[in-house]
Order: sequence, then C-alpha cells, then structure tokens
Amino acid sequence: MEFYGLADWQTTEQEIQEKVRLDNMSDLCESIYYLMEPQGELCKFDTLWGQFNLRREKINGGVRFTMPDCPNGLSLTITTGYPPDSQKVFVHCTINRLDHDPDFIKTLEDFVKNWVAGLEKQVKHKTNNDDNSLVKGSKEKSLRVLPMFTP
Repeated sequence: MEFYGLADWQTTEQEIQEKVRLDNMSDLCESIYYLMEPQGELCKFDTLWGQFNLRREKINGGVRFTMPDCPNGLSLTITTGYPPDSQKVFVHCTINRLDHDPDFIKTLEDFVKNWVAGLEKQVKHKTNNDDNSLVKGSKEKSLRVLPMFTP
C-alpha cells in the first residue's frame, strides 16, 4: 500500500538531507514519540505502533527511512525535485501489504499528514526567524495530502 503527501516547502536535496535527521524526527513528526540515541544512521524509536529500529539513508532527492524489523516493512521517503511537483517536498510511505485493517490504514494516513505538517512547520520557522533551527510545539497545519493509492 502507498500513501502520499506534498509539503509546501521549496528546498533542495541537500537541505532535506541536512534537516531531516534521526536526532530531530520527533520534532518534525508528531507521530514519532521518542527516539533513542542514534548509532550512526540507525536508532530505536517509539510510535503508536510500538518500538522499532529505524534506518536513515541519503537518496536521490532527499532521504529514506526504513523500519527493518517492522512486520509491514514500512518505508518512508522525503524528496524534492521530482514529480508530482518538483517545487515541493514529496512524502511517500509504503508498506508491504495490498490491504490492511481500516484503523491501521488511518494511522498511516495520519503519519503522512503529520510529516507534511512538520515539514511545513520547518518552512514557517525558517521564514519567520531566518535561521536553521526547528520550532517545537506548533499546532498550525496546512495540509495537502494526495489520495491513497492501493494497487
């Protein structure tokens, strides 16, 4: 299954790779509750689904996060410079299932929405404060989430 979202953040691959890191993910996505101390590009983290290992890698256009011990094989990419809108940030989440429980699907849709909101919060902070740090606790959200596609 695939879940998509577009964040209204004009950025570069390099900026995504610099700002979307393991050590600040809980600041960028409210679905991530706690991260253990990263060991390079791997850490443990808590979500509403439980505790999992999380791996980060730089990819063309941005970053990819995978959960190697997740029973659904969750993967998340955050990229820019490519379709569907090369001027925005594309959030793409997949699991290795064709279908799932409706409640679980809703949590995945919310996960993508939370990422979009967190990335857009980064833009608002950068614009308002003209620096590169993250603002915490903002509840303002401007979401544009694309419909879910199930093959």
